[in-house]
Amino acid sequence: MLITMKNYVLTSLFCILVLNSTLGAIKNGYEREIMSARQSLNALYALLSASKTLTTSEQLLLKTKINQHVDFISNYELTANLLEQFRLISPELYYEMDTIKDKTRRPVDIYVKFVQPNLLPEPLSALTSVQQHEEDEHCYMSEYGLNTVSIRIAIQKKSLRLLAHEFGHVKYLVPNLSAYLKYTISYFKSVRQTSSHFGHDPGDPSGLNAQAYETKFRSEYSKFVKNENSQTYNPIAVLQRTKRDLLVSP
Repeated sequence: MLITMKNYVLTSLFCILVLNSTLGAIKNGYEREIMSARQSLNALYALLSASKTLTTSEQLLLKTKINQHVDFISNYELTANLLEQFRLISPELYYEMDTIKDKTRRPVDIYVKFVQPNLLPEPLSALTSVQQHEEDEHCYMSEYGLNTVSIRIAIQKKSLRLLAHEFGHVKYLVPNLSAYLKYTISYFKSVRQTSSHFGHDPGDPSGLNAQAYETKFRSEYSKFVKNENSQTYNPIAVLQRTKRDLLVSP
């Protein structure tokens, strides 16, 4: 059979797409909107600098919108930096999450956002979605769609440790979603109360796995920082520096 270069390229591309479709992935939760946010920020800066007829209130409104876009882009950059930092510190844990599948072997994407602490319900410092598709008991879903998990982490010095903890929850929940939700219903009925520490009640398998992941990450973090060539991020400092750069040069 004659294979032309065009057919070969198309076939190779198809194989790559099929391969990628069989793998879940850790993804930046801001990714879907980052291009439009950058474009909008550039347009706002151009409008602010080009127009000499803006009233004081209009200038203030523009600057408020600029600050909102700067916050979004800064959070995107911080999330990208921290995910890469996590990968460098604990490549094994990162790979486990980056290739996670549910009970039926479907790949599941994990969307991570590092956010301002006031955007999480008190007293939480991290939050992972636990949602089941109504027609498929093994299908995980979040605001990002089917076969996705959503994680939000407060921006603080221990953000990476919190991420490791939430990854531990997800590692258990994704392949055991149906059984875990049945377990929680049974547990809460037996103790005749609701819990303010969902996922962390005594003997909770998700909570135990989260603690194990956090413990392993702490150990690997300690080894990482002892390396004289290593550099760790202070999330708050990185965020402030990124915002400062964006406000000077969009």
